[in-house]
Amino acid sequence: MYVTQQELCQILSRVLSDEYSIDNLNNIAFYIYNSNYFKNNILYSGSVDFFKTEPWTQLTDQLREGRPVQYCIGEAAFMNLVLFVDERVLIPRPETEELVFNCINDFKDTKNELHVLDIGTGSGAIAISLANKFPHWNIDAVDVSKDALDVARLNAIRHAAKINFLELNFLTQSNLLDNKYDIIISNPPYISHQEQNILSKEVLQFEPHIALFGNENDPDVFYKVIAEFGKTHLHSNGKIYCELNEFRSGEVAEIFSSLNYQNVELRKDMQGKNRVIVVHALS
Repeated sequence: MYVTQQELCQILSRVLSDEYSIDNLNNIAFYIYNSNYFKNNILYSGSVDFFKTEPWTQLTDQLREGRPVQYCIGEAAFMNLVLFVDERVLIPRPETEELVFNCINDFKDTKNELHVLDIGTGSGAIAISLANKFPHWNIDAVDVSKDALDVARLNAIRHAAKINFLELNFLTQSNLLDNKYDIIISNPPYISHQEQNILSKEVLQFEPHIALFGNENDPDVFYKVIAEFGKTHLHSNGKIYCELNEFRSGEVAEIFSSLNYQNVELRKDMQGKNRVIVVHALS
């Protein structure tokens, strides 16, 4: 059966208007309409009215509970890839796409076989995007969560990405990594616990807090450990890329500057906020 995006929004509105504003319903309809879920279950459902089936009822029931649409349909779009996601991993954000784009753009002309470390890989979004763009790179991806790594491995298989996944707590076990890297990249947990009130209910209720919130006593601890790690594990011409909390970009920049990293650079996102820090190896 065929429906337009507007018709899909109208169908959603009939059952979810009490829970969502029209703008939110439009966003949900847009996401579903452009998903593989839509193609596989609705567009190619033939004469079957999918909107009268049990899977559709289950989907709308989950949305009614506030579950993010990406978890409901089991997929998230990231850097022109479709990744499997569920509650074991953070939903990849556009801000993280900008982190990856900055890295890709800086190295787009290199033909060298680089060594990369992705810290806190989650769904594997960063590592898989880099492997997709530069299949000759050697990429290590680490995460403290075995469940998250299970998702990341599934996504790597789906996208034929060759990545070495490692389960470890980077804050306490970074010494177990003995490679040297040309690129260290990370979207670490950086939201302070004081900022919980600015997050939506669906984020707080469904997304893994370990991937959202920094250390309650030291919100910059990940950046400090990454900076210390880079002193001995970053090649002389290497770079570190990290996503940032816009409200603490100055403090994070000072962490790297105080350790004599070169060219500590804050890069803005599409909203003009400091979102990515890029630093060169130690001077």
